[in-house]
Amino acid sequence: MNTKQKSLKGIFMALVMIFSLFGVMPQVEMEASATNSQIESALQWAVNIADDQSHGYSQKNRNGNPDYDCSSFVYYALKSAGFTLHNSKGTTLTYAFTTSTMKEWLTNSGFSYFTMSQIGGESGVQRGDILWKSGHTELYLGDGKQVGAHGCNPTSYAPNRSPNPGDQGDEISVANFKASSWTGIFRYNSGSVPEKPNIYIEKNLYSINETININWNKTQNTDLYWLHIYKDGNDYINQSVNQDLSYSAKYPAGNYTAFIVSFNGIGETLSSVKFVVYDSAPEKPNPYIEKELYSINETVNITWDETKNTEHYWIHIYRDGNDYINQSVNQDLSYSAKYPAGNYTAFIVSFNGIGETLNSVKFYVTDNGDLNHDNEITISDTVIFQKYILGMQTLTQEQAKFADLTQDGIINIFDLTLLKHKLFS
Repeated sequence: MNTKQKSLKGIFMALVMIFSLFGVMPQVEMEASATNSQIESALQWAVNIADDQSHGYSQKNRNGNPDYDCSSFVYYALKSAGFTLHNSKGTTLTYAFTTSTMKEWLTNSGFSYFTMSQIGGESGVQRGDILWKSGHTELYLGDGKQVGAHGCNPTSYAPNRSPNPGDQGDEISVANFKASSWTGIFRYNSGSVPEKPNIYIEKNLYSINETININWNKTQNTDLYWLHIYKDGNDYINQSVNQDLSYSAKYPAGNYTAFIVSFNGIGETLSSVKFVVYDSAPEKPNPYIEKELYSINETVNITWDETKNTEHYWIHIYRDGNDYINQSVNQDLSYSAKYPAGNYTAFIVSFNGIGETLNSVKFYVTDNGDLNHDNEITISDTVIFQKYILGMQTLTQEQAKFADLTQDGIINIFDLTLLKHKLFS
């Protein structure tokens, strides 16, 4: 900030005081806070130094006496906020790092380094990130602004890079941020591992023609997400998805397990989901029933085994050659109901996005008193019954069940009377 800018700032502050005397204050949009109070303190120090004309840029006098270069500016911002930096050997840093050495100190002191592509470019940069490229570093303030020691003002440039002390014009200032100017960022971790992600998909079975959308929720303390997918137990996809919260793709046939990892410099948490991709029609179902003949009072239970690559099952039942039931039963493996008298064919259809397979089973439902199982109550049934009452004929187990019209467990003249009543009513 140059002298003219400083003067304008003084005028602005005077206006603020005047407004305050009359109880009126202009609306000033404030920056969002960083996620860590120490980082926020470092940013505040940096902005204060940028506003102080007594500090400019110098590589020779870089320790705040009175000037800074880009890396010492970042170092002293962190130091002012109480950060203690260590290297991999545990040695404490007691002097300002440089752009070539700062990675060793920062990544061993709670910071993580990410390339710009890893965080998704400009959209992934957060307030408090330390911007880095070979030979230069600054601090990101958010809202498209950065602060740092940019360099010597060309009008005061000296061969030994030691110009006149103090800011000779925008040597240390807040400037516009341009993502393409930077290689990567250092991001401080608050000291805890990320929140565990919740991963979800719409279903667990897909055809090779379908796009599978894997989604997860945004988690706290997460620097980036990592997607790791295994196909039939082997590595298939293993890559960063930056700050994205979904991943969509089509897959070849196989059994898959997808892991989403929430990652920061402290640690990681993960969740997984399984799905199957098929490239053929479902396995053929095998429906079965306990017997073929039922009374109208009995529940008919049609069951079938789970079949491979089946998204859902469909039941289609014909009664006396006509449609009777035609509906999805989803993933159920049975269907139970009572039926009126008739001849039935039940089809179970296994269905998926490639095709379908089916199989059928037949059964008969008859009314009580229909002893010859022709689905009608006729004189022939009364003849069979009368011969049984007179001891002239025995009944089969099935006939005996349909002859007990009173449902009292005894076949006698009362049942024959009810049969005749049904015949002539």
